[in-house]
Amino acid sequence: TRRGIEHLAGQVGPNPGRGACAQGFLYFPMCAKHVRARVSSYGHSNPLSQFAGVTPFRNEYGEGSAFFAHRPEPGTKGNSQENRLNKFGSEWAFEIQVQCRFKKPPRGTLWFSCELRDGPMKLNLVTRALCRALLSLMQKHAAKQGVELRYSFGDANNHPSICVPVFAADRLVVSDAPVQLPVDTEEDRGTWHIRDGKAVPIDRSALKLEGGQHLTLFFATSYIDWNSWTLCNIPGVGNLNLTQFWGNQALHVVIFDEEAPNVDRHNFFELELASFPGRADLPESEAAKAAELSRTGTPTWESQGRDSEAAAVIVEEVILENSDASDDTETQSAEGGTQSQEGLSPGSYYSGEEDEPFEDVSDGSDDEYERAMERGTSYISTRILRNLNEMPSGHQSLLRPLSRDDCPVSEKGALKVVIPWYFCAGSGDLWWCIAYNEKICWRHDSQLRALCTVLGSASKTDTGSVQSLESTRREAEQLLTLGARASGLLEEFTNDDVILSSLLSAEVLGANRATVGVVEAEGRIVERNVHVIGDTLEWHMQIGRRKSKITIELDQLQMRSAKVADTEALFLTTREKRGYIFVLKSDYVERVRNMLERDSPATKVSEISVVSRTVALASCAGGAMSSLKALPKRAGQAVKGAAGAVTRRSFSKDLEHNTWKDPLRRWPAHRIVINNSEPYLAPPSEDPLSLSARLLRAAVGSQNLPGSMVHELTVLSGALKCAKLVELGPQDLWGFWVNVYHALLIHSQIILQRPKTLQAIVSFFNKCSYLVAGHVFSLVEIEHIVLRRHMSKPCVRLVRMILRVWPRSDDDLENRPCMAAPTCSASCFGVRADWRLNLVLNAGNFGSADALPVFEPCGQAAFNDSVQRAMNRTLSSCGSISKDAVELPYNLRRYRGDAPPGAGQEADRWARALLPQLAAGTKVSYSGTYNWQMREKLELL
Repeated sequence: TRRGIEHLAGQVGPNPGRGACAQGFLYFPMCAKHVRARVSSYGHSNPLSQFAGVTPFRNEYGEGSAFFAHRPEPGTKGNSQENRLNKFGSEWAFEIQVQCRFKKPPRGTLWFSCELRDGPMKLNLVTRALCRALLSLMQKHAAKQGVELRYSFGDANNHPSICVPVFAADRLVVSDAPVQLPVDTEEDRGTWHIRDGKAVPIDRSALKLEGGQHLTLFFATSYIDWNSWTLCNIPGVGNLNLTQFWGNQALHVVIFDEEAPNVDRHNFFELELASFPGRADLPESEAAKAAELSRTGTPTWESQGRDSEAAAVIVEEVILENSDASDDTETQSAEGGTQSQEGLSPGSYYSGEEDEPFEDVSDGSDDEYERAMERGTSYISTRILRNLNEMPSGHQSLLRPLSRDDCPVSEKGALKVVIPWYFCAGSGDLWWCIAYNEKICWRHDSQLRALCTVLGSASKTDTGSVQSLESTRREAEQLLTLGARASGLLEEFTNDDVILSSLLSAEVLGANRATVGVVEAEGRIVERNVHVIGDTLEWHMQIGRRKSKITIELDQLQMRSAKVADTEALFLTTREKRGYIFVLKSDYVERVRNMLERDSPATKVSEISVVSRTVALASCAGGAMSSLKALPKRAGQAVKGAAGAVTRRSFSKDLEHNTWKDPLRRWPAHRIVINNSEPYLAPPSEDPLSLSARLLRAAVGSQNLPGSMVHELTVLSGALKCAKLVELGPQDLWGFWVNVYHALLIHSQIILQRPKTLQAIVSFFNKCSYLVAGHVFSLVEIEHIVLRRHMSKPCVRLVRMILRVWPRSDDDLENRPCMAAPTCSASCFGVRADWRLNLVLNAGNFGSADALPVFEPCGQAAFNDSVQRAMNRTLSSCGSISKDAVELPYNLRRYRGDAPPGAGQEADRWARALLPQLAAGTKVSYSGTYNWQMREKLELL
């Protein structure tokens, strides 16, 4: 995958003014030296860019991320972070920030160490004496400040190293949750605790590190320049080249603790810093090859170890610059620096395995393919490069959306790429689940963003809200689906298997605490620390700076086994019929189950396959998850009470209760989302109109029935959350929304009881809502935003004070849903204008008919017959017809702007349209009153 991205980055074409070739295959920095930084993560080394890069890491004892910003050499360009490095007037050469979450409390002193591991220091009598003098001076200076400094020149048992306690750092920041790097402080020395998004100064002597805490360590100085690999501005000495002390060895920066000195050491973090030559430091022969590369755009170098290492560092810089640098050239369109506040740098994309030099494979024969695999090179990357090179002139830049003609069609045809899940790790990292070509794999946000940037995206991941993440998901799906037309691109990108269980934490924090992945919404998994307190289970959810405490009762808790994205999970059902999913490593399922079990009889464990065939995933529309969409109830809705509970409550009390608030804050706080209280386990319905008809019949049949039947209705209504509306025609779409309105009207009264006062009725229609196709719509919004979108406004005084709607643009409806749902155009949320709606739509009161129509898939004649029967029932219930006079329902007066065209007053036009055989001279009038009182029961026509 790395080589594929390298060649894609080469096709982007950096600005030739920066010393790169016209086609931009590789970019040689003009400085003499170039620092390479790598962060160790579970045995792999992930590159960390010096241009304000952020790279995640995780190991057995800790997890987090690292930030690195280095001042570039004079004459070179890059994200130098000038303001940051000069912030306190110190003119730092670099700054490193390390944020680590400790899976276990550190044992004793936490150390910060710089080590050499490739061999002893190369010291003669002079350099050894100089080192001793420098280190002794540093040791005495540290002792005056009460800091212990340890150093060693290396021996048979120990590496050359220098160690200081982490608490000796100039700046430390402690937080209970991950904080986006880089972190800014108001002073260059001190200790802070971040609470509610604000940094509060604290006494460092009182600081005690505990498991689960996040510690951010700052290290910045003006005395070391890693690009030139020198000690700078040493008093009385000047500058010293580090190679005269340890040659070309890499320096390892480690944060660790130990049982005793050099005994049972636990490494929480490890960073490798190495120096590599730039073009100015290349031998003459290699400089000539670089010049030939700049002229022809074709690599000419041999497969040499140093060249391949230099290429690795250089290509990282190419991708960083091309994906984030802002230039005035036609080939550059992305904006911003290499690191945003929302996402990690693309430099953290690459795996840490040592890559062998790229070798050209000229054609696609099987023998040559096998020979390429034996040499460890990538045949698919060669095909990608060849396909991109074969594009017509003018299509070389990929920093714009691709068209269908930009990439050749794959031999298997264009396959749909689906991103059914994203995972927010406890370290703050964001991972995406990609389903493509019958395969599921996980990729880091920086990896996906790097590829999407090359394919045409200029936006950055915004983790501030669920809607923003859903927008990123939809954009990435479109780009990856189009990118699949380039032969081998997606195959290469998804080649390495990364599974969800490998991303989950392996922590069980004592007998009553554990770290689990909580399914907070369809398509959303977040790592949370859950805690059993007595007979309750608690955890906290945080969206932005807002926190919500989730509490569920363990009494009569039912547990079943489940699978989410091919990973073991526990599906929990509470006594109030609330459902939650905890995703776990397979080794910890039983331990967490034992933590939650009580003395009450447990329900027999059964298997629920939440993910079945990934091939079905790849064919879903938009973000629909097919079998994977069979997701147990979003854990994010963990609030007290339950829709469909046996007990009924008054509507006014429910409006004041905290029962219906969404912890994820995806919609206005006053909404009561009826169908979001139970898990939806079935695949998305292929026929939304039939689904709405079944739901309406079930709602009418559930009136005055026990709570268990109401629970079944609530489960059925959950299917609306991922309804696929894009394939419905105008007639079926009209019937679907009328059915949904009537089902929500009855369902809400069953759950909350009928409102009795006018104030309660107004609140009822404004607050009772359904999730439909990923968006929340109240009764008022379904009627006035969807069904009456192209019709007249009601003739009511102070209508805006009575009808409360949540304004959303077409872009919001198409690209920013509240959950993972099929993509629908904005036209799916607005039906055609039809004046007959005024006599079909039923408000459930005595101002409307006493029976409801049910619209199902049918022809136009049958549809018109159903509409006519509904209008006749309304006329008979709310109006009167005699030989001499016609009294029309009051509702037609309120919407007299919808009267069919013709001569005369609106009332006369209504009468002629409804009663074609009406005799001339018949008196036509409107009913004088509108009865707001809700009917006890509604029937079906």
